[in-house]
Amino acid sequence: MVKQYCEWSPRCVKGPGKDHTCVNMNSEFCQRNKDILAGAGPVRWPTHLLDQTLAERGKEYGDFGVMCGKIQAIKHAMNLGAMSNGLTVTHREALEMIATKIGRILTGNPNHEDSWRDIAGYATLVADRIPKAPAATPPDPWAAIKIPDGWYVAAGSGDQTIWGYLNDDQTFTGSIQGLHRHLGLKP
Repeated sequence: MVKQYCEWSPRCVKGPGKDHTCVNMNSEFCQRNKDILAGAGPVRWPTHLLDQTLAERGKEYGDFGVMCGKIQAIKHAMNLGAMSNGLTVTHREALEMIATKIGRILTGNPNHEDSWRDIAGYATLVADRIPKAPAATPPDPWAAIKIPDGWYVAAGSGDQTIWGYLNDDQTFTGSIQGLHRHLGLKP
């Protein structure tokens, strides 16, 4: 491989502008520009494409310096204490990305749909990772029921329990709740 300057490639593991053998020759950019990359010498992101990209971003997000100030103010406010209350790295990163999107909205085009969708997306990514608490089981009013005086379990269980009454030939088949209802008792 030929040594090149990867000033065009933000994905280059060596870093933009470093003199080294490019390890990212399979990138989309490299594939489109094989003829340029075949020769030695610096490979640069074409200036007109960079200028075009920066102009497009400026229209949508506003002045970069102003936007950065707003984003850093939001992140500073988040770091005044709220970021230390048990937040995971997932929570923190999503909040920081949302802060960036909010800064862009406040500085640039507030109707740029992608910024709003990105905020919803980051919030959803976190929400989907929150452990689900088991559903609370409502208290069973019959759970603390005692067997009425004189009654005993003769056989069975659950709804098929056969209840007997001491000193009497009286029986009842059903649950403890059914026995209480049969006797006119309340839970």
